[in-house]
Amino acid sequence: LRGSVDTDANPGTPAGCDVPEDDPRKVELDIGHLRVTLPEGEEKLPKAHGHVAGRAPLPVLNRLPGMPDLAGWVKLDANLRYSPARRLPDGDGTLQVHGIRVEQFAFAEDISSKFSIHDDVVTSPETIVKIAEGEAHIENVRVEPFTEGIPLFANVHVKKSNFLALMRDLGV
Repeated sequence: LRGSVDTDANPGTPAGCDVPEDDPRKVELDIGHLRVTLPEGEEKLPKAHGHVAGRAPLPVLNRLPGMPDLAGWVKLDANLRYSPARRLPDGDGTLQVHGIRVEQFAFAEDISSKFSIHDDVVTSPETIVKIAEGEAHIENVRVEPFTEGIPLFANVHVKKSNFLALMRDLGV
């Protein structure tokens, strides 16, 4: 599936389906090798596994009441396995985020991450964040989102970032 999302609530502003790669309204969804097993016994949800690749613009969320003004897009490419026995699907993949902004706060130009999710624990051997005219390399990330206190472990190395650029990007 390829197309675009009209992120502008004003009438007459759709972009059409054929938009360039750098258009933030671009939408993509590819699902491959999908296998779904219907619930058995007391299970209420099916099991599923397959490959998912997708890209979506964040501003589409601006249409929801109470949402802050968002900009940028997110792209996921992953092999995932869902089981009702877990809160999160297990799998491995990559995540990219471009031009992320919430209200006046520009958090990063680009985020690129390799990740794994196993037994409801999220890990990332490497995440690169382009921020404040430099880069932050975040390694050995481990997040336990369903453990009390949400433990987070990571090694962070920042290269060539500019404090004034950071303050500008964060709207300070």
